[in-house]
This record gives sequence, structure tokens and C-alpha cells, in this order.
Amino acid sequence: MGLGRYWYLAREFLHPLSIGAYYDGEGSRTAGEPPKRPARVYLAISHGELYFQNIRLPGSVPPDKVPQALALEASRFLALLKGQGERVSCAYVPLPDGQYLVAFRELSFFQKLERELPPPLVICGIFPAFVALLAWFWEKSSGNLEDGLYFVRTAKGVEGFVWQGGRLTGVLPFSTNAAEALIAKHQGQLHEAPAEQAAEVLAQGASQVARLPEELRITFADYPLRLRPKVSKKVLLLWTLPLILWGVGLGLQYETEKLREEQQVVTAELRELKKQEASLRQKLEEQKLLEELEKEVRSYQKRPPLLEALAELARLLPEDTWVRKFEFRAPNVVQLWGESKNTLEVVKRLEASPLFREVKVVSSVTKNPRTGKENFAIRAYLEENP
Repeated sequence: MGLGRYWYLAREFLHPLSIGAYYDGEGSRTAGEPPKRPARVYLAISHGELYFQNIRLPGSVPPDKVPQALALEASRFLALLKGQGERVSCAYVPLPDGQYLVAFRELSFFQKLERELPPPLVICGIFPAFVALLAWFWEKSSGNLEDGLYFVRTAKGVEGFVWQGGRLTGVLPFSTNAAEALIAKHQGQLHEAPAEQAAEVLAQGASQVARLPEELRITFADYPLRLRPKVSKKVLLLWTLPLILWGVGLGLQYETEKLREEQQVVTAELRELKKQEASLRQKLEEQKLLEELEKEVRSYQKRPPLLEALAELARLLPEDTWVRKFEFRAPNVVQLWGESKNTLEVVKRLEASPLFREVKVVSSVTKNPRTGKENFAIRAYLEENP
């Protein structure tokens, strides 16, 4: 897609419009007159213009490699059919027993359709006609499709699909004789769209494909659905906020120029005031440093009872407990790391001591598999006047 198409998408985003179209081999038909302004086009391709093949892949193919494997098999089939190889684009439906119903056509075929589209329109998804027909019946039934054949008779052939057990299980042949024979033999429900409005039904259905559940949006690999981003009005307002601020800035620029002259007059006075301020600030900084130094000295004069704390720990700790690390953090915090058979008992003993307060376990308690004891980390505050 060229840069011009992206420009049309940007314009369409600001003035949304989506349409469906149906290509029958002679031209793309839309529901109503094609718009003159940019619009997203969801294009359904007649089954008569596509190749269909049931392909079985080995179970060893990873799900993310299925599209490439199917495209390779379709390319080989087309080379046998036409005698020359060419890159193809595929759309596929998973079937039971590891099979896939593959619709494909040369990539050049789709590129030609895209080039022939009027410039204001942008292709935002290409899919087989049965997907458009499915979307049309899906809207009519509010998503409650019954099992059976769904089809519409066109001037050239039959577009249709088989719905069984809540999923797509096949596509009707486009040939009128073959399709009519299958319709006549079918024992279940038949659901037919109005034949006199076949092109309009398929075009309208194409415009509704984006409303299908994601697993039913079956598109050609090189032309997936390009849906319009859902952006709230609040977000749009945020996007325009910089432009609003820029406009306000221009309006304020005039006032700024007027104030600039007054600023020059005041600047000279400020220089003198700044000199005085610098002198006062220096004196204040010196005073602040002296106060902080005095505060620091006073805090160190209050010596915590560390020796008493060590003696108290030696007395309180159970015999099955040992301390691996003892740390003091000024001004009154001690922290212990070690092992014990019962960490909770250690905490209770420290809490009962008049030397300690706010005793807490500061990490998760884990068990040492070698010793069978609990690893702990305990923090406590020292009382200044125990």
C-alpha cells in the first residue's frame, strides 16, 4: 500500500466511512454508489474467481507455520494447473481430521484489484464470498445460525457455504449445475438469500465482516482486515492539546514582549538585591551548619546500651539458637541474622525484655535443609532508658 493510501486512511479516521464490495470477475459492486471521499473497502471475491482445494498437513506442522505450509501446497497445485509457479495468497478454513479448505489465487490478481480501485478508496481486507455471505446471515440471525446450506444464486453461479455444529464445514461449488445438485440432495435446512439482490447482499455482507467473531474473519493472508482504531473522544482531545497550547502560546507572545521591557528595568534592581541576598544566604548556611553539627554531637553523646544488649541477647536466646550476624544502626536499631528451631520463641523473648521494643521479623522465615532450623532476620529498637 502506497503512502497515498495511508493519507486516505488518516482522512477516513477523522471522517469514518466503511463500505463492502463484491468482485464477480467483471468489476467490484458496492451497496449503493461508491463514495467520493476516502473510505475503507472490505472486498469479497466471487468463488468463480478463486481456486479451492482440500489440503491435509502432517500433525508435526506447528500452528504458526500452517499458513506458510498451506501457501506452499497451493503454489504447487497452481504450478501443476498452469504449468508455471507464482506466489499465491491463501485464505483457509480448518476442517476435521487435520484438513484445511484452502481458497487461493495469484498475488498479482489481488494487486491488480487494488490498483484498479479508485484512489479515495483503500482496500482494508479481502476474503472469499462465503465470508461475506456468512456475515450477512449472521446479522440476520443475530449470531444464531442453524445447521444447513446457506447460499445465494447470482447471474453467473452460486455462492454458498455449509454450516454444521456451529462451524464452517464446506463451501458450495460455484458451478450452477454442481451446486443445484448438492442443494437438491441436501436433507437439512436450506437458507437462501434473495437472488435478485445477490450482488447487494454480498456487498452488504462484506461491510459487516468486521462484526463477525475473530475466528470467522477468514481473509487472504496478504490482505487481513485493517480495522479502524478505537480511540475515545477523551484521547482525541489529548492529541489536540499540544495544538491548543501552541495557539495559546502565540497569543501570550505579544504580552511577553510588553513585559520584557518592564523586566529590563527591574533587572538592574534585582542585581543589587541578589548581592544582598547572597550575603544573607551565606550567613544562614553557616548558621544551619553549626546547628546541624551541634545536633549531631548531641546525638552521639547519647550512647546506646550496646554491651547491655549483647549481654541480654546471650541470656535470652534459646540454646538451639545461634546468631550469625549482629548489626547496630545508629541511633538505636539492632538487627540479628541467624538460625533457630523456633523463630517465634526468639521474638517473644526479645519482646519480654525491657531493653528491646518493636521487635519484628523483617524477612520471610525459611528452613535450612541441612540443619533443619529456621533462618531469621529480626530487627528491634533499643530503649534509651531501660
